[in-house]
Amino acid sequence: MSAATLVVVLIASLIALHYTGHEALVSKTVSRLVHGKAGCFPIKDIKHVKLHYFAGRGRGEAMRLLMNDYNISYSEMGYTRETWPNAKQEGLKSGLYLFGQVILRYLGRSVGLDCECDELDYCNMIAAGIEDMGKQLSKIMYDPSFSVAMRDEYLKSTLPTWLGYFERLIPSQSTNSQKQSDYIIHGHLTWVDYLLVAALDANIEFGQFLLPGDSPDQAKTDVLKPFPKLAQYYNSMFNRPAVIDYLKSDKRYPFKLPYMPKK
Repeated sequence: MSAATLVVVLIASLIALHYTGHEALVSKTVSRLVHGKAGCFPIKDIKHVKLHYFAGRGRGEAMRLLMNDYNISYSEMGYTRETWPNAKQEGLKSGLYLFGQVILRYLGRSVGLDCECDELDYCNMIAAGIEDMGKQLSKIMYDPSFSVAMRDEYLKSTLPTWLGYFERLIPSQSTNSQKQSDYIIHGHLTWVDYLLVAALDANIEFGQFLLPGDSPDQAKTDVLKPFPKLAQYYNSMFNRPAVIDYLKSDKRYPFKLPYMPKK
């Protein structure tokens, strides 16, 4: 076969793939063969991570969950309110620091947990929604005037509204075991799942945290009870063996409130 004929055959094959809708499948297959990992933009393995963050859960918890689940070695530089401002300025000037979803996605890319190329817009949309839900909780937790009444209103009105959105997005699960179809992004585990389960966990802990004047029954509050799909999703994600080990370890920071409420 001549070179010209080979080029014609290749072009014809590409056109056929495009019109049959198999172009994305072939692209994914080739990428996985080349990189040995799933996802749109896989990168090489990360040997060690040094997490510069507060000595608490916060936005770092999704990263910790993923790193422990995939055995990524990491250490932490735990800052306080007093030490963080100067460290933040130095980190920004030097270009050392990145923030938010960028880090989590980068970690995901290193272990094959990036979204596929044809899913990127959907992934970013879901991740942005999770961030928006997190902001609702942060808005009252970090308010110096935080009160029991603010907590109660959030649990009664704000949180159920947001959880309802994600309840509709979670696939139905037929068994108690985590299967491929149980994840938030089109049937496979991605970095977005760790973002979501960390957000759910923060709200569960917040709902059960005893404030001055609470009865002991408050500790039994189940914010996911009206949302069975989210509840099963949460339990499945937290039933992963390496995640269980992390949750039981002393590496995990306890849940804390920045401000105790005013009466």
